[in-house]
Amino acid sequence: MDLIEITGDLYDVSDRIKEVGNYKLYFNLKRKRYEIHSPYGLELTLGENTPTGEVVVRLRRTRIEKIETLLKEIERENMIAEKAAQSNLMHKTEQLYGSN
Repeated sequence: MDLIEITGDLYDVSDRIKEVGNYKLYFNLKRKRYEIHSPYGLELTLGENTPTGEVVVRLRRTRIEKIETLLKEIERENMIAEKAAQSNLMHKTEQLYGSN
C-alpha cells in the first residue's frame, strides 16, 4: 500500500488531528506528500513538509458544522474582490478615455 499512517510525530499533530474529528494523518509514498483521510476518503493534501499546528486550525475551520459561517466569509471576501475589480476597471477606463 502507498499510504503509511502517522501515529506519532514530534508535535503530536496526528493526535490533534484525531481530536478534531474522525481524521487520520498519512504519508503517501507514491506522491511523496502528507494527506488527511476520513472514513469518506481523502480530505486534505498537505505537501511534503512535516505537518504543523496550522493543519489542525485549518481542519477545525473547515468542518461541516461551520460551513454556513465559512460560506458567508467566502461570499463577503468575493464581494470585496468584485468591488475592487470594478473600481479598478473604472479607474482604468477614466485613464484611457477621461472622465466626462
